[in-house]
Amino acid sequence: MEIDFGRVELDGFPVITVSRKSILETMDSSKTDFGSAVISVLTDRMIEIGALNSSNSKNPRWEEYKWRGLDFDADEDQYNWLAENRINEFLMDSTVRAKKNLISVCSEIFDDPGYTGEVYGMFRPESAKYYILGKSPSPRFASAGAVLSDDAFRIIECVGAILEGYDFFGAYIDGDWRFMSSSWEPLMYERLDAAAKLFSRNYGLLESGYMQKKRAVMIGCGSVGSYIALELARSGIGKFSLIDSDELEVHNICRHQCGFDDLGRLKTDAVRDRILNINPKAEVETFPISAQDVSKNDWDRILDSDAIVIGGGDNRESSAFGCDLAAERGAAFLSACCWTRAHAGEIYYWLPGRDMICCRCAFNGILSSERPDSNHAYIGEDDLELFKQGMITFEPGVSVDINFISNIALKLILDIVNIGNGAYTPRVINYLKQYTLVCNTNEPHVGGPKAAIFSHPLQITTNLALTGARLGCPHCSHLCESVQIV
Repeated sequence: MEIDFGRVELDGFPVITVSRKSILETMDSSKTDFGSAVISVLTDRMIEIGALNSSNSKNPRWEEYKWRGLDFDADEDQYNWLAENRINEFLMDSTVRAKKNLISVCSEIFDDPGYTGEVYGMFRPESAKYYILGKSPSPRFASAGAVLSDDAFRIIECVGAILEGYDFFGAYIDGDWRFMSSSWEPLMYERLDAAAKLFSRNYGLLESGYMQKKRAVMIGCGSVGSYIALELARSGIGKFSLIDSDELEVHNICRHQCGFDDLGRLKTDAVRDRILNINPKAEVETFPISAQDVSKNDWDRILDSDAIVIGGGDNRESSAFGCDLAAERGAAFLSACCWTRAHAGEIYYWLPGRDMICCRCAFNGILSSERPDSNHAYIGEDDLELFKQGMITFEPGVSVDINFISNIALKLILDIVNIGNGAYTPRVINYLKQYTLVCNTNEPHVGGPKAAIFSHPLQITTNLALTGARLGCPHCSHLCESVQIV
């Protein structure tokens, strides 16, 4: 018998189309499940065209229908033979093998053979690859498919029905998955463990299960904060709390991790979407307000021993505020900020249970809650006049310089969140001090007079120490000495 590739038609009957819209409307109106709705809509369509008598429509099964004029009253073996040969003939085609026609099925679906309903993911026509990534819709998932019951799949295949509005469909039949594209091309499949695949190249460096329970609380989602947040997502951090009241403006684009597609959006929302584009399973919540306006209940909820507060704001007062919050709730804290033209930057961290000077004590007397009014040019207030006079100028590559400083901070962050992880080897925390300066260039024309404190470009200090504390400080007054940065 000749087996034709593609969708087949009932002899003498028009093409049967079952639309996604009609399935969802039936589910809503009849309060029925997805599988029942598919069979109900298909039954109605077949009755409409005379391919099925209404008398046997209450419990339709694939055996009751005709496929290319053959009657399958009870001959399931003959159906299986036809289906298997149809797929094998298709897969022997060299054009098909070159296109691969592969569908990667996430473990959430693959390991749930009893599931019927819509699934969501992506389709890449240039490579003919499909990805089923979850049971819940998302703006990131542009493709929708249908997982059918055994009966519904067989009926649809037998009558050659078209599922309009779905890019692919499949079912678990006789102990195995079967998938078809919307154009009736059989799809080879593979199980996709999204978390394991996503972090597979990190195995032995970062154990993803350990990292997924960790939370990064970002105070500031600007050039430093956005870069650190996305790199932490790539490293396996599973939870994020993003805090920033600003919107992404044109002058941010040259150094921010988000681009023109996000212009005018809240930075928290833009960074959230970038994180989820890296790890769709990450838990991300946003606070489009200042850190001071986040409620005490929210701070109590998100801060614990698995959290690290990361200050990437425009002033030291916001960092001191974040450190206070972390210290009060047993979380770790790190701040990273850049100096003029990002010629250099500073990194500070604090850990609970250690004799370490808190941020407010460390920078007592030089804290400021004011944002630099020249922030758009990445020029500090002290250097604004020098900038106007041409003594320091715009230089290309500010984003590269920001990211170099941020990378040192990231190494410390990864060391901090992996304290207690016996499978992890610390990178820099045993080498760098609590307070570290990072130099990109010591050229005064770029960084102004402060650049001269560095002896060479790319210098990273290892000899600065914070000592003492303010009397009355709830976090470090027991250290009983005045603060000095040596």
